[in-house]
Amino acid sequence: MNEPKVKPKGVNILKYSGLAFQLAALVGLSAWLGLKVDGWLEFKIPIVTIVLILAVFGSYMYKLYKDLFSK
Repeated sequence: MNEPKVKPKGVNILKYSGLAFQLAALVGLSAWLGLKVDGWLEFKIPIVTIVLILAVFGSYMYKLYKDLFSK
């Protein structure tokens, strides 16, 4: 009587269609913020920008992995 619910394919397509735009926005925002902090701290090498972009990208990939492969 309790049959598993099957989601239509359209739901998954809509769920993941905006991921590229979200990732681009987050990386762009972190780059802008990192450049502001690097300018404020007067670093010659944009180390805060690099670390912030890598941290945001890595955490987003981890979130995506958890969403795709966890039940």
